[in-house]
This record gives sequence, C-alpha cells and structure tokens, in this order.
Amino acid sequence: MTHRSVLSFAGFGLSIALGLSACAPERITVGYIPNDKAVAAITPGKDTRQSVLNSLGTPSATATFDRDSWYYISRTTEGAPYQVPKMLDQQVVAIDFDARGAVSEVRRFSMADAQNIQPVGRETPTRGTEVSVIRQFFGNIGRFNGAPVGQAPGP
Repeated sequence: MTHRSVLSFAGFGLSIALGLSACAPERITVGYIPNDKAVAAITPGKDTRQSVLNSLGTPSATATFDRDSWYYISRTTEGAPYQVPKMLDQQVVAIDFDARGAVSEVRRFSMADAQNIQPVGRETPTRGTEVSVIRQFFGNIGRFNGAPVGQAPGP
C-alpha cells in the first residue's frame, strides 16, 4: 500500500466514524436539577418566598392564576438530532405559599405522576368578516394623505 492510499483509507474511516457519531442518540438534562438537601431544608410555616428564592433560585414556572405556587422543573430527554426527543425523566418540585408569603407545602412529582391530556380541538369563533387581500388593498385607497412620516398634514 502506498502512503497516499493509506491516508485516503484513514480519511474515509474517519469520515464514516464522524458521520455515525452524529447519528448517535444524545441525552440532555435541562431545567432545575433539584438539590435534595436544599429542598429538604425548606420548612413549611418558617420559610418565605425570599428564603426559598435564596436557597433554590428563581422557579422554572409559577402558577397561572394565583401565583402562590412555584415550580422547579427538570427534564431529561434522549434522541438523535433528526428525531423528536423522547422524555426519559421529569422531576418537579412544587412549593405552595400562603397569603402571608410563608411556605405552606412542598411537593415532589416524577414521571410516575404524569398524566396524558388531550387538548380540545375546537376553535373559538370570532365575530366579524374575513378580509381578503384585495379588500384590504382597496380599503386602504384614499387613507393616505401624502405627508411625510412624523408630520401632520398641512392646512
């Protein structure tokens, strides 16, 4: 074998290895990774929003309607770059606060607690008419006064 053929064979092998490694599944963990000691140290009735913020940091999400619950969420997924990732694990730490801002309850959820939901496919009807592009175009004729932007039209 010549030196050139050895190099081209090595280059071909390297390109195959790189191509296959790009297809390998990738495991990714995102979000808040719970520190079990810090979460266990949160005491209902004693800790407040500020002390939770100091020990756990900013929550991943808050309750939609009452803002009295904070959620610290982590998610681990796996998948190849060309695939929709498959969820392997999800951990949620939910902290509820009372009206005074003190912690009332600390709850933990895992993938075992997850529930599949089916979103409703209906659409909310809107009042009015559908406006076509042509109607928009002709509807705008005569609405422009020719004054430069930022200036009021003359007398």
